[in-house]
Amino acid sequence: MPVAIRNARPADMAVVNAIYNAQGIDTTASYGYEPLGEAYWLGWLDDQYAAGRPCLVAEIDGQVVGFAYYTPFRGKQGWALTVENSVYVDARMQGGGVGRALMAALIQQARADGRHVMVACIDAANQISQDFHARPGFELMGVLPEGGRKFGRWLNAAFWIKQLD
Repeated sequence: MPVAIRNARPADMAVVNAIYNAQGIDTTASYGYEPLGEAYWLGWLDDQYAAGRPCLVAEIDGQVVGFAYYTPFRGKQGWALTVENSVYVDARMQGGGVGRALMAALIQQARADGRHVMVACIDAANQISQDFHARPGFELMGVLPEGGRKFGRWLNAAFWIKQLD
């Protein structure tokens, strides 16, 4: 089935919320603890677009099955051209090319936006995500031992980067 990538709309935020809560909160894909709600994502989307940053969704047969975005890596001006990515795919669609299509579109958008480096902070035990980032050319730059904590245990954070220009 072909994957269509487009800019997210407010009507997509209920599905985005469900995917994030399943893939981000219930796993170590995110170090967030609490489920979010659709209202959070609606406000977030407004803020994301007001700042000129993308939120992309992947559709198959008109159904949203994943989303991707980038945010600032750090807050100081010297970091303005470095961004951090996030890619989430409905568990039923993982391994079918949805994530690859989202990542390719996100990298293309970041380049078009004049970004220089894209960073991925990945739980070091998540080999699937690390392999996913290696495919489009991200490189492991280092690991922050016990940099995060979730599910009552310390987590090592692996930092992967991709030069965009």
